Amino acid sequence: MNNTQPFRDIDLPQQHFNDGAHYVPPRSRDSVEAFRRRTLPKGTVLAEQQQRGLVLATKVIDLIEDPTDRTFMYELLAGSGINTAAYSLQTDRTQRSRLKLSILADDDAEWRQDLEGLRDNNHHNFLGATALAEVVVAKTINRSPSIERHTRAFGHHMGNTAIECAILSAGSLGGGSAFDVQDWARQQGLRALDFARTAHRRIGTHPTMAQFDDRDSDVMVYARRNAPDQVVLALEQAIEEPVAA
Repeated sequence: MNNTQPFRDIDLPQQHFNDGAHYVPPRSRDSVEAFRRRTLPKGTVLAEQQQRGLVLATKVIDLIEDPTDRTFMYELLAGSGINTAAYSLQTDRTQRSRLKLSILADDDAEWRQDLEGLRDNNHHNFLGATALAEVVVAKTINRSPSIERHTRAFGHHMGNTAIECAILSAGSLGGGSAFDVQDWARQQGLRALDFARTAHRRIGTHPTMAQFDDRDSDVMVYARRNAPDQVVLALEQAIEEPVAA
C-alpha cells in the first residue's frame, strides 16, 4: 500500500505561452455594433465573447451523447480552458498558479468517483465559470478597481474546470489506490497542458473559450474540419439557439 499523499493539484506556469499567435476578436461590420465597441473599455469585447463561448460550450457537451464523440470535445475544451485560465492569471505575482485536481478516490472512505458523477460536477463547474465570466464583463465595463481580482478568480475556476475536462476526455477513470487514481488524473492534466501549449501549431492560434463565440475563429474551423459528425451537429444546434449576452 502506498502511504504517500495523493495528488490534489497541478501547476500552471506563468510562462505558459512560449510562441504562437494569440486570438484577437474580429472587427464588426455592423455599424451599430462597431459604434458600441468604440464606447467600451479595452478588453470588453473579448470578455463578452469569453462568456458567450462558455455558454455555447456547455450546451454542446450536453447535446453530445456518444462517449467517443465527447472525447474530442472534452480534449478541445481542456486545451481552450487551460489557455483561457493562463491569460486570466497573467497578473498573478507568483511563478506558477496552482490548479485543483478533481478528487476521484478516498481510501479511508472506500469511495471512488464514477464517470457520470464527474460529468455532473463538470457541468456545474461550467455554469460557475460562466457566472464568473459575467462578473468579469461587468467589472470590465465599469472599469472596476477589483477587475484583476475577479479575473484571477475566474482564471482559477476555469483552469480547474479545464483539468476536469482533461480527465473526462479519457472516457473512463483510473483504478487502484487513491494515490494511483490521483496520479492518473494528474497525468491527464499534464497531457492537456502540453496540448494547450502546442495546439496553435495545428489550429492556428492558441485555442480559448472566447473562440467558441466566433464561428470563423481558428478553433471553430478546426472543430468543423476535424470533429466527429455528431459534434459538428451539436455545435451548429448550439449556435442556432439564442445565447444571452
